[in-house]
Amino acid sequence: MKEPKYIYFEKLPNRDGRTTMNWAIRSKSNKAPLGRVEWYSPWRRYCFEGFVGATFDEICLRDIAAFCEKETARRKENAKTTQSE
Repeated sequence: MKEPKYIYFEKLPNRDGRTTMNWAIRSKSNKAPLGRVEWYSPWRRYCFEGFVGATFDEICLRDIAAFCEKETARRKENAKTTQSE
């Protein structure tokens, strides 16, 4: 995955004893919080939640989608490795 052009992902502390990771999405230009990526159990994947008033173009949305896909694949691979041990 290439470096996102306008946004960055900031790892957040795990909440409520959860084992899955979550990230804040922030603007590179002013560090404003734009949303977050966290595990959504019903869909068994990482999902994006944008904050009210945040606006995204296709470049940002592609970067967010690629990040969610990469982290979902990583989590599922780690789960497989853990099960086989």
